[in-house]
Amino acid sequence: LLVITAGTYVWNVPPQSAQCHSTSTGDPIHRTHNTREKMRCAGYLMKGLLLVGLLAHQALAINVIEVDSDNFKPLTDGSKNVLLKFYTPGCHMCDVIDPEFEYAASKYDESDDMLFGRVNGYRERDIVEELGVAGYPVFKWWKKGATEAEPFYYVHYSGRHGHTLMRMVNDRLGRDHHEEL
Repeated sequence: LLVITAGTYVWNVPPQSAQCHSTSTGDPIHRTHNTREKMRCAGYLMKGLLLVGLLAHQALAINVIEVDSDNFKPLTDGSKNVLLKFYTPGCHMCDVIDPEFEYAASKYDESDDMLFGRVNGYRERDIVEELGVAGYPVFKWWKKGATEAEPFYYVHYSGRHGHTLMRMVNDRLGRDHHEEL
């Protein structure tokens, strides 16, 4: 049994799938069997293509970095634009925004000189106190070339939170908005 994984996606591919071949006979039973065999092989091919697509997307997308006292200074050294989200576990609005924050981060790649990170306000008290974070969720922005945080006032009126974040980041990067926004 061969198991192919991509993140949380798992497919069990039985060994007989390697036997995707066609033997043509005039017998209607064999033709039906061959059609089923072709459909089964096509299904495995589609799953394989989906897997390749998922892996390619994950390789290009920026992931959200878990920020702690060890990587905070190197992340905010001015070499890239950085958006950090400060949160606490159990904060309802933090939980609502978190998947949208990840969605927004996935729309940027290495060529954007952009990093997304999140800081746990309970665990990283030194960072929270240094930046004067008093409530959650809070966003802070570091512009490329700067080592001091700028305010990033999150204002959401309607639609998807991830789109709002993308609009705000694109404004800071001086870019046009994508048509889906």
